[in-house]
Amino acid sequence: HGCNQSIFVHSDAANWDHIRQKTARWVAGNYGFWLDEWLYSHIPRGLLIEPFIGTNDALPVDYKFFVFGGRAEFVQVHLDRAGRHRWIVFDRHWRRASSPSSDADPAPPRNLARMMEAAETLGHGFDFVRVDMYEVGDRPLFGEMTFYPGSGLHRLDPVSLDDRMGELWTQAKACRIMKHGPQANKP
Repeated sequence: HGCNQSIFVHSDAANWDHIRQKTARWVAGNYGFWLDEWLYSHIPRGLLIEPFIGTNDALPVDYKFFVFGGRAEFVQVHLDRAGRHRWIVFDRHWRRASSPSSDADPAPPRNLARMMEAAETLGHGFDFVRVDMYEVGDRPLFGEMTFYPGSGLHRLDPVSLDDRMGELWTQAKACRIMKHGPQANKP
């Protein structure tokens, strides 16, 4: 029911009092109204404790599939999230869609086709959803789905990428309305 609310515990010697205090604040808060992301306010409060899937203390690469009307059109690749965090956007054919940077383009994940198919299956029936995945070892793993990537505030560079995503979303919504009426697809 929130965002950027994670703690990675790599040792039993962690400061458990600090962790308990911090997580208690998270659970008590109503994240859904902070940036008008009302849907989060309907998610039951609680903590999700998961095994660490990175290697040593390094987080895995985060692949975020932007799915419009059931079709994955873009993949946002997040690199070094715990350090010098940055991201690159690729189209569905693994061609860079975001502006050039000093980073070389990473190779696509070995399971890109499987990940894309899974993202499209999960995104079926929605005008837009972002489906996050990881590739650990030789397996794709599901992360989360969100209807509010970056709270809608992340700027895309170039602006034409933002325009293209808006066009795809508008087309997906128009297609859904034509097929099912205006009340379909309400989260």
